[in-house]
Amino acid sequence: QLAIALCLLRHFYSTKALYFSDRLCQLRKSCIQNYKLMIGKDKIDLTVDPPPDLAIEIDVTSKTQISAYEALRVPEIWRYESKNLEISLLQGEQYVKSLISPTFPTFSITELIPRFVEMARTIGMSSALRAFRQSVREQIQDS
Repeated sequence: QLAIALCLLRHFYSTKALYFSDRLCQLRKSCIQNYKLMIGKDKIDLTVDPPPDLAIEIDVTSKTQISAYEALRVPEIWRYESKNLEISLLQGEQYVKSLISPTFPTFSITELIPRFVEMARTIGMSSALRAFRQSVREQIQDS
Protein backbone atom coordinates (compact mmCIF):
# COMPACT_ATOMS: atom_id res chain seq x y z
CA GLN A 1 0.00 0.00 0.00
CA LEU A 2 2.86 2.38 0.81
CA ALA A 3 4.53 1.78 -2.56
CA ILE A 4 1.24 2.32 -4.39
CA ALA A 5 0.53 5.59 -2.58
CA LEU A 6 4.07 6.82 -3.19
CA CYS A 7 3.84 6.01 -6.88
CA LEU A 8 0.47 7.74 -7.31
CA LEU A 9 1.57 10.81 -5.40
CA ARG A 10 4.82 10.92 -7.36
CA HIS A 11 2.87 10.86 -10.62
CA PHE A 12 0.43 13.49 -9.38
CA TYR A 13 3.20 15.73 -8.09
CA SER A 14 5.30 15.30 -11.24
CA THR A 15 6.70 18.02 -13.47
CA LYS A 16 3.69 17.56 -15.74
CA ALA A 17 1.30 18.13 -12.85
CA LEU A 18 3.33 21.18 -11.85
CA TYR A 19 3.15 22.46 -15.43
CA PHE A 20 -0.64 22.16 -15.31
CA SER A 21 -0.53 23.72 -11.85
CA ASP A 22 1.20 26.71 -13.47
CA ARG A 23 -1.72 26.99 -15.91
CA LEU A 24 -4.23 26.72 -13.08
CA CYS A 25 -2.13 29.18 -11.10
CA GLN A 26 -2.68 31.85 -13.72
CA LEU A 27 -6.44 31.32 -13.47
CA ARG A 28 -6.85 30.83 -9.72
CA LYS A 29 -3.88 32.52 -8.05
CA SER A 30 -2.94 29.28 -6.23
CA CYS A 31 0.04 27.14 -7.03
CA ILE A 32 3.30 25.58 -5.99
CA GLN A 33 5.24 28.82 -5.80
CA ASN A 34 8.79 27.73 -5.05
CA TYR A 35 9.33 24.61 -7.15
CA LYS A 36 11.27 26.40 -9.88
CA LEU A 37 13.74 27.64 -7.25
CA MET A 38 14.31 24.08 -6.04
CA ILE A 39 14.87 22.26 -9.35
CA GLY A 40 18.26 20.54 -9.36
CA LYS A 41 18.92 20.93 -5.63
CA ASP A 42 19.97 17.84 -3.71
CA LYS A 43 19.64 19.49 -0.31
CA ILE A 44 17.55 22.30 1.11
CA ASP A 45 19.29 25.01 3.09
CA LEU A 46 16.50 26.81 4.94
CA THR A 47 18.79 29.73 5.73
CA VAL A 48 18.57 30.71 2.04
CA ASP A 49 15.93 28.44 0.43
CA PRO A 50 12.19 28.97 0.90
CA PRO A 51 10.24 26.39 2.90
CA PRO A 52 8.39 23.69 0.94
CA ASP A 53 5.01 24.74 -0.45
CA LEU A 54 3.65 21.28 0.29
CA ALA A 55 4.80 18.42 2.55
CA ILE A 56 3.63 14.86 1.84
CA GLU A 57 3.85 12.02 4.38
CA ILE A 58 2.81 8.47 3.56
CA ASP A 59 2.19 5.62 6.03
CA VAL A 60 5.38 6.23 7.96
CA THR A 61 6.14 4.62 11.31
CA SER A 62 7.41 7.89 12.72
CA LYS A 63 5.54 11.02 11.63
CA THR A 64 7.13 14.43 11.56
CA GLN A 65 5.81 16.47 14.46
CA ILE A 66 3.35 19.10 13.31
CA SER A 67 5.36 21.69 15.25
CA ALA A 68 8.26 21.14 12.82
CA TYR A 69 6.03 22.11 9.90
CA GLU A 70 4.67 25.07 11.86
CA ALA A 71 8.21 26.30 12.56
CA LEU A 72 9.03 26.07 8.84
CA ARG A 73 5.68 27.67 7.94
CA VAL A 74 4.86 24.96 5.37
CA PRO A 75 1.49 26.13 4.01
CA GLU A 76 0.03 22.69 3.24
CA ILE A 77 0.53 19.11 4.46
CA TRP A 78 -0.84 15.89 2.95
CA ARG A 79 -0.75 12.81 5.20
CA TYR A 80 -1.76 9.42 3.81
CA GLU A 81 -2.35 6.75 6.42
CA SER A 82 -4.72 3.79 6.80
CA LYS A 83 -6.37 4.33 3.40
CA ASN A 84 -7.08 7.97 4.18
CA LEU A 85 -5.56 11.18 2.86
CA GLU A 86 -5.75 14.15 5.19
CA ILE A 87 -5.02 17.72 4.12
CA SER A 88 -3.92 20.28 6.71
CA LEU A 89 -3.53 23.97 5.97
CA LEU A 90 -1.55 26.50 7.97
CA GLN A 91 -3.95 29.12 9.30
CA GLY A 92 -2.10 31.70 11.35
CA GLU A 93 0.05 29.72 13.77
CA GLN A 94 -1.63 26.30 13.54
CA TYR A 95 -2.93 23.73 11.07
CA VAL A 96 -6.59 23.10 10.31
CA LYS A 97 -8.05 20.15 8.41
CA SER A 98 -9.39 20.74 4.91
CA LEU A 99 -11.16 18.68 2.27
CA ILE A 100 -9.69 20.83 -0.51
CA SER A 101 -6.08 21.49 -1.44
CA PRO A 102 -5.58 25.15 -2.32
CA THR A 103 -2.56 24.03 -4.35
CA PHE A 104 -4.74 21.82 -6.59
CA PRO A 105 -8.25 23.21 -5.95
CA THR A 106 -9.94 21.51 -8.89
CA PHE A 107 -8.88 18.02 -7.75
CA SER A 108 -10.66 16.05 -5.04
CA ILE A 109 -7.32 14.95 -3.58
CA THR A 110 -8.81 13.35 -0.46
CA GLU A 111 -10.96 11.11 -2.67
CA LEU A 112 -8.69 10.73 -5.69
CA ILE A 113 -5.56 9.31 -4.02
CA PRO A 114 -7.27 6.69 -1.78
CA ARG A 115 -9.49 5.55 -4.69
CA PHE A 116 -6.54 4.92 -6.99
CA VAL A 117 -4.44 3.33 -4.24
CA GLU A 118 -7.25 0.79 -3.76
CA MET A 119 -7.60 0.37 -7.52
CA ALA A 120 -3.89 -0.43 -7.78
CA ARG A 121 -4.32 -3.12 -5.12
CA THR A 122 -7.20 -4.74 -7.02
CA ILE A 123 -6.33 -4.36 -10.73
CA GLY A 124 -2.57 -3.72 -10.56
CA MET A 125 -0.25 -0.73 -10.54
CA SER A 126 0.08 -0.22 -14.32
CA SER A 127 -3.67 -0.21 -14.96
CA ALA A 128 -4.32 2.04 -11.97
CA LEU A 129 -1.62 4.51 -13.07
CA ARG A 130 -3.09 4.67 -16.58
CA ALA A 131 -6.55 5.31 -15.12
CA PHE A 132 -5.08 7.87 -12.71
CA ARG A 133 -3.33 9.79 -15.49
CA GLN A 134 -6.50 9.75 -17.57
CA SER A 135 -8.55 11.05 -14.64
CA VAL A 136 -6.07 13.90 -14.04
CA ARG A 137 -6.05 14.79 -17.76
CA GLU A 138 -9.85 14.90 -17.84
CA GLN A 139 -10.04 17.10 -14.77
CA ILE A 140 -7.43 19.49 -16.20
CA GLN A 141 -9.29 19.73 -19.52
CA ASP A 142 -12.55 20.46 -17.71
CA SER A 143 -11.01 23.37 -15.77
